Amino acid sequence: MRRSGVRPESIGTSIVHYAQTALKCIERRHVWDSGPLVGDSQRVIVETLINLMATEKITAVTLSFLFGMLRMAIEVDAGLDYRIEVEKRIGLHLEMASLDDLLIPSMQTSDSMFDVDTVHRILVNFLQRIEEDDSETHHPADTSPMGSSLRATARC
Repeated sequence: MRRSGVRPESIGTSIVHYAQTALKCIERRHVWDSGPLVGDSQRVIVETLINLMATEKITAVTLSFLFGMLRMAIEVDAGLDYRIEVEKRIGLHLEMASLDDLLIPSMQTSDSMFDVDTVHRILVNFLQRIEEDDSETHHPADTSPMGSSLRATARC
C-alpha cells in the first residue's frame, strides 16, 4: 500500500477502523466458559491486521489500540509470533502506558487473574530498547529509581 503512494497515517487509520468494525462481535470470554472461543475467521483477521502493521511499518496507531490488539490476539489464540510483534510495538512506547493498560486478563486457568508472562515480555522489550538507546548515545545507564526498578522487575 505504501508503494502505491498511500500515506502511512492513512494506512494506520484504516487498520484501526477495520479492526473496530470487524472485531466488535468478539465478546470477552470468561475463563469458566467452556464453549468455543471464537471462529477461525476472527483469529485470521487479528493475525492479518498485525501482519499488516508489521509489513507496512505502521507507527501511527495509538498505544491503547496496540493493547486492544494484544488482548484480541490473546483472546482469539493468535500465534505467538503475532502476539510478540504487538508486544514489541508496545515496548517501544511503554513509558506512556497506564497500569490499566498492563492489566491484561489471563486466559489460562491458573492462579493469576492477569497475564504476567505477557507483561514480563513487554517489560523486557522496553528495557532492551532503553539499553539500545543508551548504547547508541553513549550515556551511562539510567540510574534513576524508576529505571532501576524497571530493570529489577524485568529480571525477575
